[in-house]
Amino acid sequence: MTLDQILVIIGGLSLSSWVAWYFWFSEKKAVKIETADSGFQEAVIKVKG
Repeated sequence: MTLDQILVIIGGLSLSSWVAWYFWFSEKKAVKIETADSGFQEAVIKVKG
């Protein structure tokens, strides 16, 4: 293997590891979803025009 091939393999493995950590293994903050009195989520949508 040439140096270029080794660097590309190391770069690919590093990038794959970072993507796996970022999306699957990183610590996620819990989000509390607030509901209205009806028990459903509500959103106000303002349409101009």
